[in-house]
Amino acid sequence: MIEELTAASGLLQDALDRYLKICSAMRGSCTTISGSKGLPQELLSRVEHETNLFPTYESMLYQAKSALGYTRNSPPLAPINALPYEVLSRIFGFVAAAEPYVLGEQHKVPPRTGIVLPKYPDLLLLVCSYWRDIALHSHWLWSHIDLSSDYRLSARLISRAHVYATRAKHVPLYIHLDIAYDLSGKWENVSTPLIQFVTSVAERTGVLVLDMGAIGSSCDEFFVTLLEIFLRCCTPGQLTQLILPHVRLLTYPNSYRYIKAKDRSSLAHRRFLSDDCVFLDILPSRLEDILLQLTTLRLDGLYFPWDSQAYRGLTDLCLSPGRVMPAEISVSDLVSIMKASPKLRRLAIGITITEPFSFGTSVEPVTLGYLETLIYAVQEGGKFDSLLQLITPGPGPLSLSLARDYYTVLVDFDHIFKNNQIGSFFARSNVPVLSASGLQGIAQVMDLLNANRNTHTFSLDNFWNYQGHDYQNLPQATKTLDTLFVQRSRISVADILSLVQAYHIRKVILSSCQDPTGNPYNLKNDIIPTLQKALSENSVAPNTSISYS
Repeated sequence: MIEELTAASGLLQDALDRYLKICSAMRGSCTTISGSKGLPQELLSRVEHETNLFPTYESMLYQAKSALGYTRNSPPLAPINALPYEVLSRIFGFVAAAEPYVLGEQHKVPPRTGIVLPKYPDLLLLVCSYWRDIALHSHWLWSHIDLSSDYRLSARLISRAHVYATRAKHVPLYIHLDIAYDLSGKWENVSTPLIQFVTSVAERTGVLVLDMGAIGSSCDEFFVTLLEIFLRCCTPGQLTQLILPHVRLLTYPNSYRYIKAKDRSSLAHRRFLSDDCVFLDILPSRLEDILLQLTTLRLDGLYFPWDSQAYRGLTDLCLSPGRVMPAEISVSDLVSIMKASPKLRRLAIGITITEPFSFGTSVEPVTLGYLETLIYAVQEGGKFDSLLQLITPGPGPLSLSLARDYYTVLVDFDHIFKNNQIGSFFARSNVPVLSASGLQGIAQVMDLLNANRNTHTFSLDNFWNYQGHDYQNLPQATKTLDTLFVQRSRISVADILSLVQAYHIRKVILSSCQDPTGNPYNLKNDIIPTLQKALSENSVAPNTSISYS
């Protein structure tokens, strides 16, 4: 077969060379004859005949090229193609998911220019016919559709979205729509085709991310209109995830709002905003039916009333604080929500938890036996135990993240982890992975670590040791630690050494750290060698690994 291919290739090359020479010679001879009077009719007919044969030649060459390409990409020559069809399909999905999301860049003021659309999964179609066949038949691969109201991107994204929606076939769609920076006068060109598309796919949507990163008054009604269309036209039970990040409606920018169905008896005209509500033109029963069947709900600055069906039967709930004025929820409302969603796997709370009970009143913790991730970003005047005292996780491992904004003032901040409620939470929990952001002292870090003896991996973010460097009076360590991550922190070599020595830490990973005065570290050439030298001379932790990322 190889000999036959070699011989045929040689004959084809010779024939093409000969064919090109005679065609070139004919062109040269024709230029010496003025007009067509001297050309034989037989020659003219032959030229016409040869010209008509070119589509056939091109088709045959293309078929040969395709056959060789298929052979080149066959499993014996391309080992990756020996993988099962389903495995390759999943690999394609990982590749597409790993591509950085850049459409949100247009939220910046002024918006970033030259944004390139995501390349995957489209690029996979161009590798070979085998990959193209796998990609086109992996309908879920095309179910993620990105849209934007940015007039520079919208037309291209909508065109691509129609193709993706067709290729996704029966798979529920993941719609990620960014309401971009408000450029005056461009809305009419953008809003109509966007509304037409979302109306056509709303009933097929399984996940809706409606990201209001824009800052402009004309965004308010557009955002509400899109949300209303999706909730009015979607299929109950098909829409399982609703995510509304970065909501800020400029009509009342300093307050948070609740989403409610319009009361048709009292609102004859369309008035979608009030001091504390966003009204949707949808029947209350229809809205509650849709919300009852959600499993993931992530809200930021715009919420459903705390007694809504939206908070029942969830596995993932995130209540972020909003951009200006954090929302508030009472302990009783939060307890009711957790009881209504006992199978929560992920819970993230960033809004203020108010205390309606009298001083000293105890609250029975809610059992969340499936909880895997708990995130609490405490707000001004709050306490970490405000949430922790309300929860009893199951026996499985729990990843816990505690955060405070750098300038947020907390109650009894210097002793926030020396608290019976904190200790009780850790006593009934299994927290092998713990994260903390915004702490301001090595003593605070040690109080937190000592409160939980199950932690083997600790991540410290946005840390600054404002309490100084009195290492003689630090708490006594009560455990050992396997791994310490330190990122985006102002931390000294002495701070790190004190933690490593106290907890016999085996591995330290640093990222984007500064010295206590705010000067960036040269991790590779400065702090890493210094730490390695100090640790090698220390009998407590001579084998600690130090690295950076």
